[in-house]
Amino acid sequence: MRRTFSVAALVAFVGSAALLLAPPAMAQTPGYPPTCNVADIPQDAGTHNVGDTFQVQLAPPCIFTPGSTVAVSVNGTSVGNKTANASGFVTVTVRAVSATQFEIDDPISVVARCGTNSAVGTGPSAAAGRSVTQTANFRLVCPGAGPGGGGAATPVKGSVAFTGANIAKWAAVALALIGVGAVLVVADRRRGRSKA
Repeated sequence: MRRTFSVAALVAFVGSAALLLAPPAMAQTPGYPPTCNVADIPQDAGTHNVGDTFQVQLAPPCIFTPGSTVAVSVNGTSVGNKTANASGFVTVTVRAVSATQFEIDDPISVVARCGTNSAVGTGPSAAAGRSVTQTANFRLVCPGAGPGGGGAATPVKGSVAFTGANIAKWAAVALALIGVGAVLVVADRRRGRSKA
């Protein structure tokens, strides 16, 4: 009986100590932790040509609070504030005026690049309980550019542009081998005639 009492006392003591050492319960706020991903995972907004007018939708996983103000920039230049629609997204209209200029919405002129460009929106998200940022990358294909959309490679001054085919040295080696082979054949035939 004493042994049963001492085991029960030990269990009660350990349980009390665990409760005293446990961290206090924190009040939970709605949506904490967020049920959506607050990381800025860039979206792909497609490939477009100079002269195209297209829309870039900024749709973060933790949507912008509908009706809230979202600060938008394109290639690092602020293009003003947009209002998040009922779905919690922001749409930016882009017109590729040239290989070096975009007109955004109102119109606001922004520097364009052949290749990858980006639109970024930052605004409040009730789903995340804080401000979120969403990036959308899009590619601009320029006239005379390759399939990657960038401009042609600029050769180093004073050198010939590398085109991917460097056959000059291999052609010289092949010609040298053909010449050596021809000399050996001729020498072998002469040796054969002199023995006969």
